[in-house]
Amino acid sequence: MLLSQASADLRSGSCILPTGVQSDSSSCLPVRSPALFLGSSRCGKVLTCFLHAARESFGDTHGSRGQEASLVGTKHQRLRVGVIGLGRLWETRHKPSLARLEDRFRVTAVYDAVYRRAELEAAQIGCAACEGLSALVERPDVDVIYLLSRQWFGLHPISLACAAGKPVYCALPLADDLVELESLAKLVEQSGIVFMPEFARRCYPATLRLKELLATQPG
Repeated sequence: MLLSQASADLRSGSCILPTGVQSDSSSCLPVRSPALFLGSSRCGKVLTCFLHAARESFGDTHGSRGQEASLVGTKHQRLRVGVIGLGRLWETRHKPSLARLEDRFRVTAVYDAVYRRAELEAAQIGCAACEGLSALVERPDVDVIYLLSRQWFGLHPISLACAAGKPVYCALPLADDLVELESLAKLVEQSGIVFMPEFARRCYPATLRLKELLATQPG
């Protein structure tokens, strides 16, 4: 994993993917390029990049363990997504983006700290509502974990995903300090999973403008 450079990635906004994983679509973001703000069709590019990386990982990990990889053998197989943490980000940004990419992604399970909210969402989109984090991560019909909210559990779902060997798309801030970040990096690196942080704030208009001002020569 490239997470050994995670502290530098936090400063540059790079996407973190396994060593050697490359996208086979010209419409995707380059593996090490900044993850763009997910407010428009650019979200599709980031998710497509994640799709290719996840498929690559299934080919590697499932093959080495002698298990059948459901995603290997076809580029048209939809990735089955387990969503953790419903709310504003899910409703306004990620849900519409996944809906636009329904030929590539299919939400099969959702979890939220408010179980009734998960039940209502599951009924609306036609998937399962899970009562616990482990129940979602360990489902055989969940290929990847989509982490959107800290709620009561923080980054604990990442540990569960690492143990299950499932790729993670993380829309949360990775850590509050370098020690915590290095601990997370070690965990993900040892598991070998695909881990893609969103880094949306890196490309907020205000952030881009600030970078322009900082790059301007005084006088």
